[in-house]
Amino acid sequence: MGVGLYLKPANKDGKSLIYLRAKKGDKYFIKTTSIKVKPSDWDKRTLQVSAAVDNSIFINEKLDELYTAFKKGWNFFESGNYTWDEMVAYLGGNSNKTEDLISFIESTIKPKVSDESYRTYKSAYGSVLKALNKDSLNFKDLSEDLIDQVFKVWKNNLRSQSIKTNLYHFGEIINEANKKRLTPYKYIKEKKWRKKKEKLNTKGQPYVEIAKWEDVEKAISKCENLMHIEAVGFWLLMFGMRGLYPTDLCSIHEYEWTQYIDHPVHANSVVLHHTRHKTNELMWIKYEYPFNDLQRKLRGYLELTHGYKINKKTGKEFLNTKEYTLSEKESTGWFFKKYDKSQWNTLSKNCRKVGLTPFKTARKSFETYALQLQISADIRYKLLGHATEGIKQNYQDWQWDKLQDQIHDAHELVLANFHIDTLYTALIKKADEILEKMGIPPEVFKEKWKC
Repeated sequence: MGVGLYLKPANKDGKSLIYLRAKKGDKYFIKTTSIKVKPSDWDKRTLQVSAAVDNSIFINEKLDELYTAFKKGWNFFESGNYTWDEMVAYLGGNSNKTEDLISFIESTIKPKVSDESYRTYKSAYGSVLKALNKDSLNFKDLSEDLIDQVFKVWKNNLRSQSIKTNLYHFGEIINEANKKRLTPYKYIKEKKWRKKKEKLNTKGQPYVEIAKWEDVEKAISKCENLMHIEAVGFWLLMFGMRGLYPTDLCSIHEYEWTQYIDHPVHANSVVLHHTRHKTNELMWIKYEYPFNDLQRKLRGYLELTHGYKINKKTGKEFLNTKEYTLSEKESTGWFFKKYDKSQWNTLSKNCRKVGLTPFKTARKSFETYALQLQISADIRYKLLGHATEGIKQNYQDWQWDKLQDQIHDAHELVLANFHIDTLYTALIKKADEILEKMGIPPEVFKEKWKC
């Protein structure tokens, strides 16, 4: 048990390499030095080489330095500051669990924060990787120069508040690693990493990018292919389902539905009991025409744009390969088998090509319309699935049902003011024109997808 300096078996020249070893139960870690001595010149008690050896003073000083650092790492482990893997990384080993920062975030940051905060830390790390065009980072990468590189990219692509948030959380990750001696770099906020604040509105808040219903109408008229139709269609779906994000749409099939047959207000409607991905807030979403129809059509469009392309590696259509990413039935996913950020980013970028704002603004647009309609804060927060701890327990069951009625009514009011039926009709008309040009009769398409 513990740490120590030892000799390896002698080589042909009669000398042995000195190595350091840490051992705890069945776990042990060895680090070999480059120092060789004759076994007869080694003192096991003092862990020093004989004074008669050439350069013995230099060798013993080096051994003292190595052993002191080794004991320091061991003391961190014994005191509980380090896990075994963190100690190994500190001592200069190769631990798969600590080399990649994501493992450190999972093991050290995640247990200390809420689920929502954990996702924010993970998102900040993801934003850093995206800026650097890398798949991972390790502790040796952490430096002021790295932050400089990241900020240079962020400055041209992100809002000042987003940069501030990302820097704070990534800096917290760095400093947590620094506390554990996994990196010598300590993050300190610098003035050079500030972006000039965006132009503010009359209330002192940054302008929020949204789309009016007229903007969507213009975007539909500019659609030239199915990818454009998919982009506008998903934007409308996210707006119509009260500001859901792609991550929600990829998990929506996992939640329960309730059919209301004799409800006095919402007869023959279906309600989705969804839990919003970002906040874990319940969202009982009324799901009916045109969105149930749009969902099936979008799945059909995706097969045409994503399913029949040729896989460059196999020469086969994606439908016939393991790389096929679309879900095969609604019970395994509405659109894709799993969430893939790159696929959704590609779809979202097509919004810009027809003059529409990206997917994330569908949520902001919905909220803006709700504000303009003077919908109360409580109802608006429940509409959008904002984190509102304590709201539900302020209501009895019968009051909660009444509240849901108000939420459904507010939902329909926003959709009506956004002219959703007019926009949906225009979108499908344009899609049918594109299908005709592709040689696919709209009637055949609708029959296959039951829409």
